[in-house]
Amino acid sequence: YGSPGTPGRRGANCIACVIGMAWVLGALRQTTLQGRWTVFGRVDAQDQGTEATQSTLSRLDIWKDAIDTTLSHPIFGIGPGQFIEYRFHHYVNLDGTTKQYLPTHHTFLEVSSETGIPGMAIYVMFISLVYMRIRKGIRLNAPNSHAEWTVGRQIGVCLEASFAYFVTCAFFMTCDKHPQQFLVA
Repeated sequence: YGSPGTPGRRGANCIACVIGMAWVLGALRQTTLQGRWTVFGRVDAQDQGTEATQSTLSRLDIWKDAIDTTLSHPIFGIGPGQFIEYRFHHYVNLDGTTKQYLPTHHTFLEVSSETGIPGMAIYVMFISLVYMRIRKGIRLNAPNSHAEWTVGRQIGVCLEASFAYFVTCAFFMTCDKHPQQFLVA
């Protein structure tokens, strides 16, 4: 595929990473995966009544369901826009009631559960390419490189800050439920 920096080589490496991740997830025993979720249940009894703790536990439960959905549908996912419905019909609370209609509150987990690991890899690659272009723009506006280098550099730094804001929002919100935050970025 050429030298390590060529697009063909990078694409091959990305595909190899996705296949490797899918193989590792498939090779894990179910008991190992179930043991990973015990961390979600560790909260002091006195803290369970606070609103902040309830919100945290609810978010962690949704994230756990999104990860479980990704692991049970690793190739194609459950379909774009289907996580809320899927969670309501396939997951139950400890008391046997169905879980609420709630989004993942995590864009990356939503993408992985709805489009599978390959869709997640494509999304991360797209996000990475955007960031690489921002960094390239900043490098092109090196001091004294051209007459308007200061304006170009300022624009690049602003783009980089908005990109950081976008990624932070993606970790705690979903694009379809909170578009205003992503539009600001």
